[in-house]
Amino acid sequence: MLKTNIKKIFPAIGYVFAIFYLLSQVIPLIMFSLTTNLYQVKNVQLTISLLLILLMLILIILVIAIVKRKKWVYKVGLFIGVLSLVTFIISPEITDFLILLTGILILIYKKEFNY
Repeated sequence: MLKTNIKKIFPAIGYVFAIFYLLSQVIPLIMFSLTTNLYQVKNVQLTISLLLILLMLILIILVIAIVKRKKWVYKVGLFIGVLSLVTFIISPEITDFLILLTGILILIYKKEFNY
């Protein structure tokens, strides 16, 4: 019973996390690109935007790996969970809380990843 519930709930949590993260990062990037001309953008802002897009792609890959239950997700989830705990302590935001929650869930259900 518990195993079937985990198989249904855990990927759903990953998808919800991905949707929240995409909304929290993509919407400001779209607003930024609509309100400024690209030739006026400084190199620092462009670099930060590209890094956020890269992080978004990495997290999408992580969510796909969670669904497929890859073994390396446990270590990556632990690393991201620790980083999000530090950033959540420094400046609490909902995105950091969701990342921290996902890291905690990966630790709780590490048996699901055959680790």
